[in-house]
Amino acid sequence: MKVQIADFSEIEPVPCPCGLARRAFSGIQEFPGTLHMTEISEDSKKHYHKTFTETYYILECETDAKL
Repeated sequence: MKVQIADFSEIEPVPCPCGLARRAFSGIQEFPGTLHMTEISEDSKKHYHKTFTETYYILECETDAKL
């Protein structure tokens, strides 16, 4: 697989249960995952995935955020 770079500012956000997600590498057959940058909304919904695990790396949050 050749090296690929994702510019999240160029990826159109899509609605998800958490808010809005920009999903990189979802169309690459050789890569078994995706990389998401998600803007979590105040009305985000609890959900789960049967086939994969999400790991969150928090870049920024409000001082009263519940983690």
